[in-house]
Amino acid sequence: MSLIAGRRPTASSCRRWSRYKLLESLATQSIRFAFFLFPSEDTESMSNLLDLFYFAGDRVDYIIVHNPAKVRTNLFRKSNIEAELKKFGAKELTLPVVTSITLLAIKRAEAKAGRKLSFAEVATPGASHLELMLAGEMQWAMQQMFRQYDAIADLLVPEQQMPEVESQPEPAAKPARPKHPMLNLGE
Repeated sequence: MSLIAGRRPTASSCRRWSRYKLLESLATQSIRFAFFLFPSEDTESMSNLLDLFYFAGDRVDYIIVHNPAKVRTNLFRKSNIEAELKKFGAKELTLPVVTSITLLAIKRAEAKAGRKLSFAEVATPGASHLELMLAGEMQWAMQQMFRQYDAIADLLVPEQQMPEVESQPEPAAKPARPKHPMLNLGE
């Protein structure tokens, strides 16, 4: 089961769950919640996240979703809350940043199609939704996410449904070009 904790992770929900012993009931059936946490830059959200953490403790799995396009500061990173979550085995995802030109092109393509388009539709070259370079950017973004999903698959998919697939290797870093002295042929 998954819970997505946004700006107000619901103290009232935590009280309700506590009253009904929801987490304990699920644990008897070997079911765990996976809390998707989207840290933001305001202290209210950090406080709500801390309340949620104190309530759930190690009875749930945590997935911290970093969104560098929305959160520009490092208030959460390297904080005590992050350190505590990591002690409880929290995993992390970082959403890739897509350029505003691509996002605008996707909105236009959706308006033209008269419906929302999936990532796969906008990333398919030759589908005429996006120009080739923009579709390539969406393919890159999807590949970034797929690697991360593979790394946390144990929290997303029940063990008996896990496929026997090797995870994708990280892309190799480009070798640094040796620096050669520049020739000035104009002199």
